[in-house]
Amino acid sequence: MPIDIFGFIEVARFDDELENADAWNLCVDISPFPLRADDVCAIVFGVSKWQAAWSPVASNRGVPPAVGRAGKELIRKVIRESMAYQKADRPFGYTYVTHEEIKQIDWSAYADADLEELERPLGWYALFKTMDALSACFLAQRLVVWFQY
Repeated sequence: MPIDIFGFIEVARFDDELENADAWNLCVDISPFPLRADDVCAIVFGVSKWQAAWSPVASNRGVPPAVGRAGKELIRKVIRESMAYQKADRPFGYTYVTHEEIKQIDWSAYADADLEELERPLGWYALFKTMDALSACFLAQRLVVWFQY
């Protein structure tokens, strides 16, 4: 059964206000990106279709404590709508990772991982490049995600 990945990129302009929800703005919905629960996902979020041998960077952190207004509304909508799903279909694994944390990943340390998605101009590669481009305009970014079967 495939694992779908949902979420958004939030951005903030000023470093000194990152603990304030008003500082964060939903910038990009990631649903158009063809993301898969592959080795990249396992390394970053600890979610894959198989048991990964790596310690994930950002597993099960939950929703950011100061998520912005639009992000909070989207998550509330997802939770409300998910109540109608069967238990197995409900979203799980809410978590987030900062752009800085992604940039600090030493992908070469995962020699046994299939990192093909980082070389194709789509999926994780495109998402991470989008975050790189946004860093020219915004001081802070984070990727907020959840998963669903």
